[in-house]
Amino acid sequence: MDDLNPNVDIMGPLSYSSTGNNILIDDADGDGYGDLFIGSDSYSTTTYNYAGRVDLIYGTDRGSWPSEIDMRTNPGAFIMTGSQSNAYLGGYDYFQYYYGNVYGWDCLAFGDFDMDGKLDLLVGEPGRSNYRGAVVMVLFKKPVIEITSVQLLDGDGDGGNILTAGFKYYTFQVDLTNSWTWKGVATLTLSFELKGAYRGFRYSVVMIPYNQTFGITENPENLMTLSDGSTVTTYGYNRMVTEFKLMFPMNFLTDEFMDVRVVAQGGRSRDEVLLEDYCRVEMDLTFSGRWMAYDENGEHLMRGDFISGAQDIYFTGLKVVYQDTDVSPPDSFFDVRIVDNWNRVFFNYTSSGTAFVIKAISYPISGELRFRVSIVNIIGRGEDVSIIPDYYFQVDADAPSPPGNVVIHSDSFTDLQGAFDDDGEVFVTWDPAFDMGSGIAGYMVKVRSWGGGTRAGEGWQFTEETRIRISNLSAGLNDILVKAIDNVGNDGPVVFSSVTIEREGITFFEGSPHQVWKTSNRVTVSIGLIDSGGSGVDLSSIEYCYSTDGPDNYGEWTSLGLYGTAQQTTISVDVTLPDGTDNYVKFRASDVAGNGPYESAPINIWVDTEGVSFSNPTPPQSDMPLEEPYVISTITLTDSGSGVFGPSIYYSYSTGDLKHYTGWISANVKIINNTIVASTAPLLFEPGTTNYIKWRAKDVAGNGYTYSEDYPITIKPRVKNHKPVVVIKSPVMNALYKTSDTITFSSEGTYDPDGDELKYSWFSADWKLLSTEPTFSMKFTEGVHVVTLKVDDGEFNISAAVTFTVMVDINELDLDGDGKPNLNDTDDDGDGWSDIKEQKEGTDPLNRDTDGDGVIDSRDYAPLNSAMWKEPEEKGRVHLLYLLIGIVFVLGLAVLSAYLWMQSTRVEEYKKRRVERQADRMGRYVQRYEAITGIEAPLLPKVKDLGIELLPAVVQDTLAGAALPPGAGAPAVAPEALPKGEVEAAPEAAAPAPPAEEVAPAAPAVTPTEEYPPEAPVEAPAEEAAPPAEGGAPEAVECDLCGTSIEVPPHEGPITVKCPLCGYEMTVQ
Repeated sequence: MDDLNPNVDIMGPLSYSSTGNNILIDDADGDGYGDLFIGSDSYSTTTYNYAGRVDLIYGTDRGSWPSEIDMRTNPGAFIMTGSQSNAYLGGYDYFQYYYGNVYGWDCLAFGDFDMDGKLDLLVGEPGRSNYRGAVVMVLFKKPVIEITSVQLLDGDGDGGNILTAGFKYYTFQVDLTNSWTWKGVATLTLSFELKGAYRGFRYSVVMIPYNQTFGITENPENLMTLSDGSTVTTYGYNRMVTEFKLMFPMNFLTDEFMDVRVVAQGGRSRDEVLLEDYCRVEMDLTFSGRWMAYDENGEHLMRGDFISGAQDIYFTGLKVVYQDTDVSPPDSFFDVRIVDNWNRVFFNYTSSGTAFVIKAISYPISGELRFRVSIVNIIGRGEDVSIIPDYYFQVDADAPSPPGNVVIHSDSFTDLQGAFDDDGEVFVTWDPAFDMGSGIAGYMVKVRSWGGGTRAGEGWQFTEETRIRISNLSAGLNDILVKAIDNVGNDGPVVFSSVTIEREGITFFEGSPHQVWKTSNRVTVSIGLIDSGGSGVDLSSIEYCYSTDGPDNYGEWTSLGLYGTAQQTTISVDVTLPDGTDNYVKFRASDVAGNGPYESAPINIWVDTEGVSFSNPTPPQSDMPLEEPYVISTITLTDSGSGVFGPSIYYSYSTGDLKHYTGWISANVKIINNTIVASTAPLLFEPGTTNYIKWRAKDVAGNGYTYSEDYPITIKPRVKNHKPVVVIKSPVMNALYKTSDTITFSSEGTYDPDGDELKYSWFSADWKLLSTEPTFSMKFTEGVHVVTLKVDDGEFNISAAVTFTVMVDINELDLDGDGKPNLNDTDDDGDGWSDIKEQKEGTDPLNRDTDGDGVIDSRDYAPLNSAMWKEPEEKGRVHLLYLLIGIVFVLGLAVLSAYLWMQSTRVEEYKKRRVERQADRMGRYVQRYEAITGIEAPLLPKVKDLGIELLPAVVQDTLAGAALPPGAGAPAVAPEALPKGEVEAAPEAAAPAPPAEEVAPAAPAVTPTEEYPPEAPVEAPAEEAAPPAEGGAPEAVECDLCGTSIEVPPHEGPITVKCPLCGYEMTVQ
């Protein structure tokens, strides 16, 4: 007792268990501390009353003992219970209350019975076998607890490690052993340890083996539920399998993987297992399956199909599942919603999430209609993580137009229109209707009889053609109603025409299939019969015969073997017919009264079971390669039966052997000499033998696609073409002209290195075509003009440009606008006074009203006095007027002299101002170009090499205009362009070109450009430089681009020099 704390209270496991009647202390496990065996002889199990019980409580140092040990929640590490009722395991005490008698037996003892150096235990059962008694020997060994396996038995997902939130209880199975007994395990704890943002959160459940009870010990926010169905199963004394059944809700803290930790504790024996990232709780929902749509008739609607307005659409095929699983959550966890692009919402509240159906209605307005499905109102922290493409349709809510010109013909489609017929068979034609949406599917035809009779099949009949043969019209007035129907079922307005039928006897109607292609040799032929006379059709008289060789070679009549009578009936028979259009079947019958037999009209049956044939492919199949890579291929299609269905003809081609065909492309179809010939668009094939084309088509009868063989197309390897060299010999760059001059434009010097035929196109600055001749002449208005020459050799399109200035010819000035030049006009201002008279009078010959008083000079009494325009009354003022006139005359002479002098210098001044304005304007263009593109003017040759055609021409014109005198220049020669598809890398990408109103006129660059680059560039001929200066001094040449002087060092042979201003490189001989 020295090792026990006397302040420790040990409470028994049950009421009336008599705990402590027998106590034994010794070192049972050999750790140096005394261990306590406590007997409870009156302990009862769930099976046996008073079976008795012995608990082993391991001793330890004083400091670790609690003040109280309740054996109900903290039993011994080792527990033995009696083997039967009234066994009193561990001892027996008897107490007789009335007589004060107390007696009993101490039934616990230690001893090393197996000589292993460890104490063993003797336990008595005095009440065993009807108090015969027994002794149990326990050979002690150190208990070892081992967790042999931990597994999630019913996890979901591919890895079986997903716990669907709120759906079900999941079973975590722990299998463990104890080398003594499973009863020696005090507690078994299963914990879930969270990670990430919730690291440190833990959810734990515990099982106490001695009474096999379960409980939750750690449960933040009460988010874990333990099922009452958790179980413990023991196998013998040593093995125990525990199944924890747990569930986590939709508002669980996280969906990240959790660590699972299992701890088994019994005395000093302990085992622990940690399973990292073992499982996770899934709260997010998604869709599984294939989203499909059906109409009210159960027809599958594909994405992009045309549908009618206000049409019912049923969406299905999807089910709601937890993400990464195939488990569907309860319906109360979510709603399924569909929203269209008109913001209409369609919910599914009642059907199961595992197979929901949502009914939507198309919008009653034509256009595209899109539907989007989603999961909403998800409880807890769940989210919709589905990605389902929209389901979309083309709504056609508009009715087609009515057919026009409904005409009823009596005996054939070519008969004239008639109001009467005697055989009840008419031929109806009409003009096509049209539909702007899904297109016309066909026409519905109906007969409305007014004669009192009944007509079989009076409902609407459908036909795709614009004509129909109608049989068995009732006697009397009949209206033939026709309306169009589009591909989504919209009916158009009804139109009709009328005919009156007068007949008696049996009438046959709706013979089928008449002149309709069939793709099987076994054909069911049907026909309707009606007897309007009243006696009815004698069914036993109905016979049929058929011909496979035209309408004139019928076989024997064969009875259908029918009995009875009928006013109206429809009969059918199966006939085996060969391919072709010469198959005919007809019927005959009599009425009960004996009229007849009446024969039906022959039913012409077309049979076609063979597909389309292909022949005569072009290009022809030969070993000779084609010169041109662009090929239009054709094929001849024939079908001996129904004929080729033109819209079904498609082709596919490949430029990379038989494995790389394009998709199927609709072919162009023509009928040439009653033969169908299909052709392709121009196709670009690669040089070599890897090109193929193939065809497919259907016949009219409806047999499936027939495919042609793979036709090879061989293209001859390309011959390298060189681009032409473009030269504008006249006019020279920056030349000056007058408006009276006729300017000659010459491309002399332009040539093609390959000798190809060249096409010339001259364009103005606004890209108006001026001429297509190599040389032409024309006049230009005043201003700076840029003319571009484009030369095309069939592959390359090379351009060059020239800039020149046109000034007004002084000899053509007409200030008064009377059509006469000033030099030839005696009255320049048109005021009625000649210039000479105005000089005499002192008035301005260029101003109609010199004094500005509103009266022209010739009508003004005082043309030099604005305050006096009428001749004065006083004679004393006449002399003053004459004096003023004399002064004005003298001044006029002076003005005329000055005017003549000004006229002599006007041309030179005008030229000077034009050049200055041009240079200033071009300078602003350069600044604007630099601001827009970020490219400085000295870099313009590099810009030219990059093929940029926006402003280099203007800039070069400016540089050249600043360096060369007016009229100087050289023919524009096209340098080589970059090969097709090849661009030199620029320091940084140029900005987009500015709008037209913000830049110079859209003139092409002086630098020639190419629209269709060649395989390799063609070098332009170099211009000859001036000979070297005498005395060995460096010579100088002018830059061909900007006119700047370039110093040329002494050299022998050709040398390349670079302009210091614009960077242009040129070769000097």
